[in-house]
Amino acid sequence: MKRILFLRDKGLCYDSLNCFRQLLGEALSEAGCSVSYASPDELENYIGLCDMVIGFNIQTNIKDADGGYLYDSFGVPVVDFIVDHPYMHHQALSAKLRQLYVICLDDNHVSYIKRCYPHVAGVYRTFLTGRRAEHVPAYEKRRYEVLFSGSYADEKKILEGISQLGDVVAGVCYDVIQYLLDNPNQTEEFAFDKVLAKSGVEMNREEYTAFLHFAMPSVDYFFRNYYRHVLITDLVEAGLPVTVCGNGWSELSCAANPNLTILPPVSFEQTFFMIADSKILLNIMPWFKAGLHDRIFTAMLNETVCVTDTSDVIERRFANHRELVSFPLTEKDVLPQLVGELLENPRRAEEIARRGFAKAKEQFGAREIVKTVLQIFADREKGECDGIS
Repeated sequence: MKRILFLRDKGLCYDSLNCFRQLLGEALSEAGCSVSYASPDELENYIGLCDMVIGFNIQTNIKDADGGYLYDSFGVPVVDFIVDHPYMHHQALSAKLRQLYVICLDDNHVSYIKRCYPHVAGVYRTFLTGRRAEHVPAYEKRRYEVLFSGSYADEKKILEGISQLGDVVAGVCYDVIQYLLDNPNQTEEFAFDKVLAKSGVEMNREEYTAFLHFAMPSVDYFFRNYYRHVLITDLVEAGLPVTVCGNGWSELSCAANPNLTILPPVSFEQTFFMIADSKILLNIMPWFKAGLHDRIFTAMLNETVCVTDTSDVIERRFANHRELVSFPLTEKDVLPQLVGELLENPRRAEEIARRGFAKAKEQFGAREIVKTVLQIFADREKGECDGIS
């Protein structure tokens, strides 16, 4: 029996990481593993008592009393499950633990870690899953026509904040933003490489990763909010009813539009019930060009139509207009038409929702993440690491 120790930390992102930890822990227990949980100040009590340590976005560089890495004292794989772009976790990934493994959510992130942090023992890609609410109303009786769950920040203020990073950094950020506005199918690191090559500046690996860690989070934050602004504004100005749930929406330029309903933030657990009570869930992808977001699976598992901008993985793994509805950001103007047609044809929308539910239930669940975790054990025993589940 494999003994898994989960690192328990304070909740972030409306407590979503605690929810994912619980889902994965339950699935590993069902797979026959022994699962324990510990806070950072309890870690030393578990040395010699586990076969793997798993944490979400963990701080890997904790030191022991002798000045070495505490996690090395365990002598087992330490798995950092990161749910953002790896550049946001530069310090954690830079820690040269003897057995540092990483699970991430995008194939491009796997490539980035292999290129920039070659000391990492193994890198794997999986997808987070969703959860079905305890009660799923009949489709025609649902309260919300179109729901988006997430926060919003004024992207103009984000651009102003970038200007405070210094002329050189701000100039690079603005050039990367412009490149990605023109080429929204490219990754942030690809755009940065293009800007860097054009400038003639050369960086070694340490300089490169440190610069991205410092500069790119602001670029990422800009795009998350820019497309939330643009897409939701397009919907409500087309006369379509949209409900948003989260912080900051009163700052939206169309906040007073009667087609927009603004609800206060709720816990991550409560969003499952809201999604189950929605006909359409709008998913606006983080800048994952070869990955998936858990909102997609939560929509599907609650028999809600997921309407989302696309990615390479979405195009490969789902049948568009049959299991979900997707569109490229280069054709974002089509979104009001897509949503309008679904609301006008509830029978067709319900059929898409049912097929999406069947797909998510069959192919995307916590058991798939369990396979990735257990694969780390298998690869380690064979002396082989790195994988994509």
